[in-house]
Amino acid sequence: MCGSGTLAPGYLPSRIRTRVLRRMGTSPRTSMRRRFEWLALWSRRTRRTATFSIRWERPLSCLPESGELASSGGALGDVPGCSSIGHDLGIEWVYWSLVLNIPMDDIGGDQQLAGVYATTSRRSMTVLRPDGRDEKSGDFVQVGRQGNPLFCEAFVALADKDRYNRTSPLRDRELFRRYAAAPELARLLQVDATERIDLMRVFIPDLIKVDLSTGPARLAGAGPGDLANPDEVNFSRLGVFGPEGLSSSGDVLQSTILEGFGNGVVPGGWPNGRRFGDDVLDIAVSLVLSNLRDLQNPTFVAADGVDNVNSNDIAFNRVFPYAATPLNGRNHGHHGEASGASN
Repeated sequence: MCGSGTLAPGYLPSRIRTRVLRRMGTSPRTSMRRRFEWLALWSRRTRRTATFSIRWERPLSCLPESGELASSGGALGDVPGCSSIGHDLGIEWVYWSLVLNIPMDDIGGDQQLAGVYATTSRRSMTVLRPDGRDEKSGDFVQVGRQGNPLFCEAFVALADKDRYNRTSPLRDRELFRRYAAAPELARLLQVDATERIDLMRVFIPDLIKVDLSTGPARLAGAGPGDLANPDEVNFSRLGVFGPEGLSSSGDVLQSTILEGFGNGVVPGGWPNGRRFGDDVLDIAVSLVLSNLRDLQNPTFVAADGVDNVNSNDIAFNRVFPYAATPLNGRNHGHHGEASGASN
């Protein structure tokens, strides 16, 4: 799983928009209705539109036990039992994606922050028949929720994960504020874990937030050195935690509605939206290690390569729909397996 991101400065205003996409899902006739995992979201203004990408993806399969991350020096690949870290579990797999271009005017214009989350629902009753058939009935019941990457997986305690997945972001401040304000992950990394208002800006409420007032976000291609399809100039998979930071050559955008890090400077990727190519795991750990309580005087600490997965196996596209071109399933296997196609 390759991820990355950036910090969304400022608290979320009350006019945040979630209604536009909240009701999306597959046919109600199916036994499981996914309202999609929103794993790529950014502001890409073209004729006053915002681009949203919805993608199926596997969850992080291994998280450290208490103390293991700190004792390993911060590298998840060194944690006992985490042999899958450092190996891209999604490599050579094709994921189903749905990409939408939505006119800005349909969501209230571009002078705002937009917030998006997704839920998973299934029928409330399942009857197991002797012949092996499963009969689903009853109303759809929410069983999962996805907002920012890693909040439920790495911040929310095991005892509260089911509660998180059953509730909406409207109750996040009441129920889950403490997991951002005083995260266990910060204590494991031996950094300040008290009143982390910088993490609360990102995770409470747990919505992917994007400043729609900026210009287009920089997009990932096949990497900075590729001749045919390079990353856009100044794109960084680490966002503001990249080597150029907040400088004019850093991966930053200019907001007209937020002060940000000063003079409207805001990050160019997650958690100011989320782009293909954002290394969300490295950036999430960077957020914890850094001190961004005072956005006018931030302290950045980059956790570059914490999961040992620093690139995608296929190049992303810099034109709509931006996702990587799918592999041909007729003649391509997975992880060295032979394809299932026959002559």
